Amino acid sequence: MASGQLAKERQVGYAYVNLFRFSKGLSVASGVGAEVLIEPIVYLGMAGLVVPLARRLGLNEILTFLLLGVIIGPGALGQLEILQPYLITNTQQISLLADLGVIFLMFTIGLELSPTRLYAMRRLIGGVGGLQIVITTILLTMAMMALGFSEEHAILFGMAMSLSSTAMVMHLLSERRALASPLGRANFGVLLAQDLAVIPLLFAVSNLASDDAGTVDFMVLGLGVGQAIIVVIAMYSIGRLVARPFLVHSQFGGRAGFMAIILLIMFAMSAGAELGGLSASLGALLAGLVFASTASRHQIEADIEPFKTLLLGLFFLTSGMLLPLSSMLSNLPLVLLLIVIMVVIKIMVIGTLMLLFKQGRAVTVESAFLLAPAGEFAFVLLATASSHDVINQEIREILLAVALISMMTLPIMAKLGGHFGKKLHRDQEDVTSHLDELPENNTSDVLLLGIGRVGKTIAEALEMQNIPYIAVDNRMNHVREARREGIEVFFGEARREDFLMRLQPEKRQVVVIALDDPPSVYAATRSVRKLAPNVRIITRSHDEDSANRLRDAGASMAIPDMLGSSLMISEQTLRCLGLPQDLISSTQQAMRLKRAERLNLEDSLHD
Repeated sequence: MASGQLAKERQVGYAYVNLFRFSKGLSVASGVGAEVLIEPIVYLGMAGLVVPLARRLGLNEILTFLLLGVIIGPGALGQLEILQPYLITNTQQISLLADLGVIFLMFTIGLELSPTRLYAMRRLIGGVGGLQIVITTILLTMAMMALGFSEEHAILFGMAMSLSSTAMVMHLLSERRALASPLGRANFGVLLAQDLAVIPLLFAVSNLASDDAGTVDFMVLGLGVGQAIIVVIAMYSIGRLVARPFLVHSQFGGRAGFMAIILLIMFAMSAGAELGGLSASLGALLAGLVFASTASRHQIEADIEPFKTLLLGLFFLTSGMLLPLSSMLSNLPLVLLLIVIMVVIKIMVIGTLMLLFKQGRAVTVESAFLLAPAGEFAFVLLATASSHDVINQEIREILLAVALISMMTLPIMAKLGGHFGKKLHRDQEDVTSHLDELPENNTSDVLLLGIGRVGKTIAEALEMQNIPYIAVDNRMNHVREARREGIEVFFGEARREDFLMRLQPEKRQVVVIALDDPPSVYAATRSVRKLAPNVRIITRSHDEDSANRLRDAGASMAIPDMLGSSLMISEQTLRCLGLPQDLISSTQQAMRLKRAERLNLEDSLHD
């Protein structure tokens, strides 16, 4: 059996080598450069064969690409002349394609955002994100100077390593469908602040090469910040003006014309950001924001997804190829020491700031671990410093090794952060209540998931008719507030199937899902429908598109958010329980009068 498997593997290997030889011969015959064919074959072979195998073995996709990049890079197999014709050797050319992966990623993230959501995150962006860069840079600089590095090298290290990997962190959160969660918002706020810091940091690196290196020119930094803000506002405004007319025009060109217009605007705004001194990925994010408010948002996201996945893998692959193995091995103790110093300081700074800005303890811990490793923008700062003769080749390779190896630890850091975050969640459950308090044979007619503004209205309607229900919410502040108002509610992760099983949804007449977080509503709907195929599910949705998605996921009824939506959901809940219309109407009227009394609106209701 083993020999047969070995023979199959050898056949696959021979076929792979023959494919390389064939492509090389074809390129000679057709006049196409061999590297044009070989490099895509190598990459697509990894993306289509090696990475799925790594997934089956339980390995992280990002880490797999990074390690493959190290193995086939110039510092490892690339040194063997016999293998060079069959490896990716033109790293500069392939890096251009890799950068497109980050652009596609940031574009799809922008599609899920809106200006109002960004405004709501202003304290995270300007507070946690901005302060984190400043404080981390200062502390890392002091640590490097204590180790005997020069002032210029210490400041450069502090600035480069204060940043985190937008591509890796947002890709991990996107895979976990956590971009819209409190964890996703917290991380995105910090990462967006770091992207906006591109211009001031580049100014600062250039300043290190001057005779006054080590001093801070606040006028120059202020101009850099102002330039970044002006560029962002101008690009977004221009994008809004041209996007809709272009989309209307593209309808006459079919699907190809539609995609051409999308890619045109995305690349144009990315290039505009680069010309303005910002990163191309920030321009792509702004392009996504422009299309986020259009009716074509979901279609654009579906069309872009395959490009994003493939090209982002190429980015991770080429990042691994940049690792200077010889310098890393000869300076391994120093490299590891600098990584530990950087990670510890960043965890402390980010964790402290998150708590000061009132983020939950679980979100704080997980964010600190996710953002602790260095990011891809360190490559840009180090390259700029090298071109200005701020650092020599040896120091550059040491700092590059620190950045890359720390990035490779991100999947492990994410698991550690998730582990500690879940532990804090369990600790928070101990502070409130456990589902163990429920009677074993609870016969409540209604399972209510979510006890925020909408959930409390529904609970009020049920209590008016003495209808028994079980209320659960996954936000601790909602649980505490509801309990202060006398509502019996339990804390738990309402989107998890194992948790929902304990709530026995199949024994209820109606399951009402009124959670505030749209991804949680969708996940809970799918899980409840799987566990209880025949139960009636009434969900709260944020718009008509999400209502359609929820109905596809198994909701019997999905009611979009609007003025009075909580009253509509409570009315439908009572109707599903079989109450007569006159009793439902009287209940609704009583609830409206109760709210009017709170707002002194009795007269307007009777008019």
